[in-house]
Amino acid sequence: MPPKVTRPKAFSWAKGQGKLTPTARGIIYGMHLSSQTAANIAAMMCVTVKTVYQTIKSMEAELNGRKDQETPSDSDDDVPTCAQHVQQRRELIDEFMLEKKENGHYEMKTARDVRKRLRDTSGELISLRTIQRDLRALNHIWKSMPKVPCMTAKHIERRLELGPALLELNPYDILFSDESYFDTCDTHRSAYQRDGEAQQTRPTERYVTKVMVWGVIGVGYATLVIMNSGTVNATQYVETLKEYLVPKIDTTRHIFMQDGASAHTAKFTQEFLAEQNIRKVEWPAKSCDLNPIENLWAIMKRKIDVDVMCDVNELERAIRKSWSEITQDEIDNLVLSFPHRIQKMLDNEGRPCQLKQCYLAREEVQEKEV
Repeated sequence: MPPKVTRPKAFSWAKGQGKLTPTARGIIYGMHLSSQTAANIAAMMCVTVKTVYQTIKSMEAELNGRKDQETPSDSDDDVPTCAQHVQQRRELIDEFMLEKKENGHYEMKTARDVRKRLRDTSGELISLRTIQRDLRALNHIWKSMPKVPCMTAKHIERRLELGPALLELNPYDILFSDESYFDTCDTHRSAYQRDGEAQQTRPTERYVTKVMVWGVIGVGYATLVIMNSGTVNATQYVETLKEYLVPKIDTTRHIFMQDGASAHTAKFTQEFLAEQNIRKVEWPAKSCDLNPIENLWAIMKRKIDVDVMCDVNELERAIRKSWSEITQDEIDNLVLSFPHRIQKMLDNEGRPCQLKQCYLAREEVQEKEV
């Protein structure tokens, strides 16, 4: 038996008031704008749900300058499909949606942002549903926003400064490195399920098993190392380079790329790389979108399917299995997408771009070449 729904208590002044006063109608509409349900509003105002809906509808019609009974005349072909004031409002909304902040992001992200801006600019109070309809009419579609690094103006300036030099590098000569964490959290947030059956769930744990890995990829080159500790200092990092990078790298051709992690930029690490004559790529901060290995980590994590309660050994086996299923051709394709990533970043005025789009850029170019 479903739990009993608890409704809010009625306002004492609302009991037995009879016909709704303009103040009461305004209160009903205000509660509607604050996302209260019609049932809750009816309980607090001592009216029926039907009365609530009628009040909201009439208030919207009044605020929008329309009458409920107003219909366009069939004999007048010049009457627009949208009232003039609605058209003006939509033009204003379209202007708001084009405004950008200093960091290049758009000012308006939600219908609430637009409604607040309209109220501050013109004093017009519009419901969220009306704003949403206007946005759809203007071809603004509600989409998810992919995660990208948070950048300051200095980060963007540095990316633009180093971009031309990075674009001149031969991707066949670059070895890209990076660390990443793998855990037992299920990456599959959606799944096909038979209609009518009990909904599948995703078990979670507060503390999950984690494993840190370090990898290097290049054209015809791939190395994966599972780190024993959760964090890496300069000494551990240099030992890893000695064992897994130095024996395989061709110092006459290869250029080594690493990000600005403290273990990478430590004096001890820099001296070791200089002793081994390993050339480094000057890499801008907050630029994971330019590193092809980030796509490789994402591919591997999608392949891993382990129980949330599994131990470290089982997770490590799953990581190695996922790594073994990736072909060198896939890795080469990722590495060769590097110039397109740089070009896309420059075209985007230094701002971050989606990793998936960077990866697909290489595939699009290959199709055109064929």
